[in-house]
Amino acid sequence: VRKAAGATVQGPDRKAAGTTVQGPDCETAGETVQGPDHETAGATVQGPDRETAGATVQGPDREATGATVQGPDRETAGATVQGPDCKAAGATVQGPDHEAAGATVQGPDHEAAGVTLQGPDRETAGETVQGPEREAAGATVQGPDHEAAGVTVQGPDRETAGETVQGPDREAAAA
Repeated sequence: VRKAAGATVQGPDRKAAGTTVQGPDCETAGETVQGPDHETAGATVQGPDRETAGATVQGPDREATGATVQGPDRETAGATVQGPDCKAAGATVQGPDHEAAGATVQGPDHEAAGVTLQGPDRETAGETVQGPEREAAGATVQGPDHEAAGVTVQGPDRETAGETVQGPDREAAAA
């Protein structure tokens, strides 16, 4: 295990500051990082499993703040996010499995607030929702299997309150 400052570091399990780091399992600040399992601040990061702040991040499993993020499994704030499994705030999100606030979200399995959503399996508030299996409040919902309040619902198998319902097999109140 290395701890270095102002150095080029290669190999796994590094903790470095102000360095160029290559290899997995690094925790770095102010450096260029390549490889998986890095936790960095103010760095350019490539590879999976990053936790970064103020960085450009590429690869899956990132947690970033103020960064451009590409790949799946992101948790980001104020960032552009591409890929599945993102949790973002104030970001543009593309791909499935996103949890975002104030973002444009495309893909399935999103939990978002104040966003435009496309794809199935959403739990949303105050957004436009398309696809099946939605639980939404104050949203436009299209597709089956929604539980929504104060929304426009299209498709079968709805349980809704205070919305416009179209299609068969409804259990609705004030619709």
